[in-house]
Amino acid sequence: MAKDMGALRKKLLGKARKKVEEKYSGKEQSIVRAVGLSQDLDDAFNLLAEQVIEWYGGHFPELQRTANNSETYIRLVAELGSRENFAVEKIEETGQSSESAEKISQAASKSMGAEFDEETFKRIKEAAKKSLALRDEKKEIADYIEKEMSKEMPNFTALAGANIGAKLLAEAGSKERLAKMPSSTIQVLGAEKALFSHLKKGTKCPKHGVIFQHPLLKKVPRRNRGKISRALAGKLAIAAREDFFGKSNNSKELVAWLEKRAEDLAGPDRPIINNPKKRHRAQISNPGIDKPETKHQTHTAEKTKHKPHTSRKTKPRHQTHTSGKTKHQPHTSSKAKHKPRQKHRHKNRTPKAGFGKRKPLKRPTKPQ
Repeated sequence: MAKDMGALRKKLLGKARKKVEEKYSGKEQSIVRAVGLSQDLDDAFNLLAEQVIEWYGGHFPELQRTANNSETYIRLVAELGSRENFAVEKIEETGQSSESAEKISQAASKSMGAEFDEETFKRIKEAAKKSLALRDEKKEIADYIEKEMSKEMPNFTALAGANIGAKLLAEAGSKERLAKMPSSTIQVLGAEKALFSHLKKGTKCPKHGVIFQHPLLKKVPRRNRGKISRALAGKLAIAAREDFFGKSNNSKELVAWLEKRAEDLAGPDRPIINNPKKRHRAQISNPGIDKPETKHQTHTAEKTKHKPHTSRKTKPRHQTHTSGKTKHQPHTSSKAKHKPRQKHRHKNRTPKAGFGKRKPLKRPTKPQ
């Protein structure tokens, strides 16, 4: 009995080892780890760059306005240091254009920042160089992810892109789990907090997760992003299953269908305003404002034919004749013509006090 239990234990341990080797031997796990490392490097660069910008801003505060982005700012600080070294020729050597170099040099000559000593400049330049090294490392990791994704999942990468595809793979955990997921789950990958908030608290359901970064969603108006994200998630599910279960490459057909769908949904992003006063004001400034869609829409002339208006049946008029008989006179027009009532005034009626002209009073004569 003990020998049988020992043999069974060895077999189970062998199967567990094989599963662990299969799980970590594939390239998909390397891609997942690379995605996590890329995100950490990006966060570290942002934190370090923020500290460098705030520190160096006391010496040259105008550089933050003239520099295009944080990477350009850090590169100028790491290579030039003091603002006295910001000449046009030296700035152009860092890769800047002539126009931006002139603006930066003029700002440096008129700067109102404080003076730093050499030791402070040395520490700032070292921090700037370390942040640039983090940025360069992130670019190398991005190139590695792109190469491995194109080899492992060519259809999925052609639709989603290397960066978004790798993030979706990292959210799913493995290639097999991603291939077996429905399109509705792929659509909200990365928006788990909003999804569980919708299920528990009844908030709005998220329309997209990681796929929100896809360029197709930027081309479509905001009101149609849910439709294009649903279509994109469906095609991504097909591509993931093709990469895992099959070997054919149908990426061109899927990409063509998605581009056509995006063109159909693309259009002017005109907001719908329900308040008639606000809509009237908005239509004066922007004539492209849509009216709210109503359930009861007006019927067209083809569907319904309006009958001509007929006059209502009214009682016939009676006219008195000398003979005492009455004759019925039919209506000739659709609307009966009623004469306005005349106010009967008595001829001999005297006006009230204070109204109209009074007749002069006759004074009584004295008897003779």
